[in-house]
Amino acid sequence: MDLRALEDQLTGSRIVRVAHRPHEIRVRLLRPTDPSIWLCLEPAGTATVDVLLPDATITGASAEESDGRVRIQLLSADGVALTAIADSWSWHPYDRDEGLWNLADDEKAAVRRAVEAVVARDAASLAPMLPPDWTQPAEDFWMWAIDSDDVPVNLLLPPPPFDDWEGSVLRLPADTEVVIDFLNADDPTQLIDLTLELTLTRTPDGALHTHVHNLHTL
Repeated sequence: MDLRALEDQLTGSRIVRVAHRPHEIRVRLLRPTDPSIWLCLEPAGTATVDVLLPDATITGASAEESDGRVRIQLLSADGVALTAIADSWSWHPYDRDEGLWNLADDEKAAVRRAVEAVVARDAASLAPMLPPDWTQPAEDFWMWAIDSDDVPVNLLLPPPPFDDWEGSVLRLPADTEVVIDFLNADDPTQLIDLTLELTLTRTPDGALHTHVHNLHTL
């Protein structure tokens, strides 16, 4: 893929999310007019994100290939917004208009079960949904769900109907990415800056598997 074309795609966009997956790191960038995109860095075992300024608007970008690896640097008005190094990279459009209502009934049920387990801090129910490479205790999934005084944040199950929950859906060839934004339990009219990311994968026989990836502030 043409690195100059990548620079054109990224300039003027804003970093809104970094998602760590078993086989890649994905950086979501929101563009002012076109659909936002995922910048995918592969494989995760050797990809790195060394500098990151969340919510930074990209004013310039550079990408260089050396010894079979690519080094991507995104610049903002405040300096370097992101430096990433990977063995390979790609980018995919992100349809920000695809909401939770587009999920099938069994997908909606799977997402609801995951969200209910996260809200209840139910480690036993959540454990089977953790990705295969998760090595920490299941209780560590909530490590970022604390306030500035290290007090656990109260998570609130979004009110029904499910289709009106705050979130988004990204259909990819191999799986479906779902992002859920949580409400503030102390003020249910407001969102808090905690986001749950999970994937739904359907096997050839139709079985649906849910993997929760992280609960974090970006």
